[in-house]
Amino acid sequence: TAQLAATSAGATLGAEGMNMNVFCTCVWVMSLACLGWILFTALFTDKMDKVEKMVGKGNPARMVVFTTAACMGAYGYLATNQCLSSASVPAGFVALIVAGVIQAFMTLYGRKKQKKWMSVWGFTFSMFGGLIAAALYLFL
Repeated sequence: TAQLAATSAGATLGAEGMNMNVFCTCVWVMSLACLGWILFTALFTDKMDKVEKMVGKGNPARMVVFTTAACMGAYGYLATNQCLSSASVPAGFVALIVAGVIQAFMTLYGRKKQKKWMSVWGFTFSMFGGLIAAALYLFL
């Protein structure tokens, strides 16, 4: 979405032609693109219990497998797409591996020590950890 907005504004995302106007255009386009999901969430969150019962068919383990597979598929697709289409492919893989290791550590250690905050904040820490690892890889 950001690349399309930058191209429409006459620049390439992350290149020299990227100025404040192009950046603002990208932010606006991405924000507007999210409105559909925000609206969907606002309208249908209260109905998710019915969907959960229909999909899980009364079996909580089935729902865990379903949601885990859905999340892994979605994030795997996005991560692979970014890693393979990035201008700096090795840095993308460094970010992916580091973020995955941080996420796995936060989840497993949080469960072992019964610290719920680690599971809740693990995704945030893994994103920043992957970002920092990729930056260090590129600039050191």
